[in-house]
Amino acid sequence: MYNKITIFSIAFLLSNFLLFSQTSVERSPNLHDKVNLFMEDIDPGIIEISNKIHPEGTILMKPEIFISKDSLLHLMGVDPQNTFLLARERSSRFIEEVVFRNYEQFFNGVKVESGGLTIKSKKNNNEIIHFSPNIYYNISANTIPLIGESSLVNILSESDINSSELILTERLVLCN
Repeated sequence: MYNKITIFSIAFLLSNFLLFSQTSVERSPNLHDKVNLFMEDIDPGIIEISNKIHPEGTILMKPEIFISKDSLLHLMGVDPQNTFLLARERSSRFIEEVVFRNYEQFFNGVKVESGGLTIKSKKNNNEIIHFSPNIYYNISANTIPLIGESSLVNILSESDINSSELILTERLVLCN
């Protein structure tokens, strides 16, 4: 009797695992209009290389697929004006051969606030395991500052400005 229950339990768990392990693509209904636009109309090439695409855009890669970060960004429709620079790298606390790399997004050399991606990959060959993008698309911005640093000092009435940095953001609103 005990063996029948054990065999039934194993068969039940295995059938559920096989049933839910197929590629699934879900779309998030509340996406920011300029972030992760690839989720609106997912390229068949991304579906082909993915085990699963989560609603927020995290892509779990098929283990037999090897693709570079740049090739994946190209598949996602990221235009060449956007670059991604390594901001942080850390090893997994649980799996010795895994590393997480955080990249910041830049548009024409200007940092895009909150834009970037995280890649979980194998240390030895950079094989991507999963990919979590927070990429801004269709950026239309003049990246040449209209106000020089000396004018900024006068506008802010502050002479103790140590450094300045141009950042693309949507948090600032100009009011009349």
